[in-house]
Amino acid sequence: MGSGAAPATAIAVALSTSATVQELLTGIEAAYRAGRYNEGLTLVKRTLETRRKDLSIYDRVGSVYYLLGRYAEALSVWEQALKLERRPRRRQELQGSIAMARRTLGLPEPVETGRPTATLRPKRPARPPKARPDPKAIERLYDQGVAHYARGEYLQAASDFYRVLELDPEHALAKSALARLKLKPGVVDTGKNGDPG
Repeated sequence: MGSGAAPATAIAVALSTSATVQELLTGIEAAYRAGRYNEGLTLVKRTLETRRKDLSIYDRVGSVYYLLGRYAEALSVWEQALKLERRPRRRQELQGSIAMARRTLGLPEPVETGRPTATLRPKRPARPPKARPDPKAIERLYDQGVAHYARGEYLQAASDFYRVLELDPEHALAKSALARLKLKPGVVDTGKNGDPG
């Protein structure tokens, strides 16, 4: 069989009506790598319908939409996940994804509800400028992307690398990893040391 047989098989299994969630996720990854985006989107929608309460599915679905350039859909899915998510760390990650999608779409940052839109004097002092992201946190996120990459979870890896670049736009390893993921669909060169960067 040719090198495209394994992804084609994974996609076919996932498209079957009896596919498990893991088979659906594997099929999504395979469709992305093979450039079969319409089939990938079909699988994304089936996965979301199957596991509405599994918040990790929302993140994956949002990542697929974002990577395919469907930023409005990514934003919508991530906003749904944020409403349901209770863990502070995951909420922060989702807020980062939402902010990235909003900027990509050219949308303003959301205004907090419950605050008046026009006042003569602000009730609170202006917010201090955002602190620079913690370099260790950026590296942990990059390492998380490498781990996803090593397990063959390329969509999650790409999402992590995009988040790294959101925090540090000059992160050379994340840029390199994304270039490899985008330029070689279906064929992943992991380099000499197994690192995507």
